[in-house]
Amino acid sequence: MLRALRYWFYDPPQWRPVVLLGYVVAFAMGMVTLIAPPLTIAGQLGHVLTTIWACLLIAGSLLAACTVYSDWWWLERLGIKIAALGLGVYLGVVVYLWGFEAGNRGTQFFGLTLGLCFFLLRFLQIQAWDYRPRRLDRED
Repeated sequence: MLRALRYWFYDPPQWRPVVLLGYVVAFAMGMVTLIAPPLTIAGQLGHVLTTIWACLLIAGSLLAACTVYSDWWWLERLGIKIAALGLGVYLGVVVYLWGFEAGNRGTQFFGLTLGLCFFLLRFLQIQAWDYRPRRLDRED
């Protein structure tokens, strides 16, 4: 029972819908970027690199969303890393533009940083989980 309680504390069931919603929002962000890329970002990065980071965001968030309710944590961790890489590329371009272009990019910077914090929080939550199925019926 102690193990089951500890598992519930580290992964309360009410968090999973919120995490899934975060992955769905990241997927939507990637799809919107792929369909209609932001002109200032695409102008600086080029359409190829903009498409690449959008595809990273789509693939990573879709992989993570498909595995959030399973015991395939290694796939969710991989999805988080892929999606965070795409978001990190976008954040890097925003930081670059913030320093060298007129205008305020602070809102974009802090919004993207918040998104990266979401991915980091979930990754830290599941990073130590192993690949073996959980056994809740006996104490160790």
